[in-house]
Amino acid sequence: MVVSREKNVIRDRLYNHKNREKVNKRKRERYQRDKEEISRQHKIYKDKNRHKVKAQNYAMRYGFKKDKCEECSSKDKLNFHHIDYENYKNPKCGMTLCIDCHKKDHRTVIVSNES
Repeated sequence: MVVSREKNVIRDRLYNHKNREKVNKRKRERYQRDKEEISRQHKIYKDKNRHKVKAQNYAMRYGFKKDKCEECSSKDKLNFHHIDYENYKNPKCGMTLCIDCHKKDHRTVIVSNES
């Protein structure tokens, strides 16, 4: 199941890369059409996840991100991954990951929680 999911992700990325203008146009049209609904969903997310939003803002403001991914050493598309949202002011309670390692980390957390 994971293999087919990864194949679909790769296929989608290739399509999006080849058809960037068409995809961006569709995104803009969807946003204009559903602007109010998107804003409402964003507000719901922020209200439900205040601790996460607060931790993300704090990490950005105080520059917790390092210059490369701590898993694969990539320097592209870096995120600060919070391990403990309650202790968000401590930079040691998180790590810098590239977007791919960040997604993998969240997938392993979800899978390990289910078993």
